[in-house]
Amino acid sequence: MPRSPELFGLRRPSSIIIAVHPIHGWKDRAGSACLHSGVDRAALAITAAIHGRTNHPAIIVVASDEALVEKVESTPGTVGLVDVYSITGGVNVLRASGKLPLEPGYPLHGN
Repeated sequence: MPRSPELFGLRRPSSIIIAVHPIHGWKDRAGSACLHSGVDRAALAITAAIHGRTNHPAIIVVASDEALVEKVESTPGTVGLVDVYSITGGVNVLRASGKLPLEPGYPLHGN
């Protein structure tokens, strides 16, 4: 079975905080691993990830949690970050540090 390309989806970068660890050897101009914040830098990182992959981008940005859930449901192998209350039965929820989103100690809570 062919492996589906990885796809990472997120809402408008201006509405969330993104922490990116080094992915696939991305480097900035100084040669150090990328760790960007801010909309402009996020847009540059997304553009760099998509370059040459117009038919199967590595990262997509959508306008709402609902649109992201629909994309995740329809594209096998896609990972999306959405508000827990936007999750439907059509997607699988991943554990982070062994915890589900509504469990105490879940590391991706906003507060």
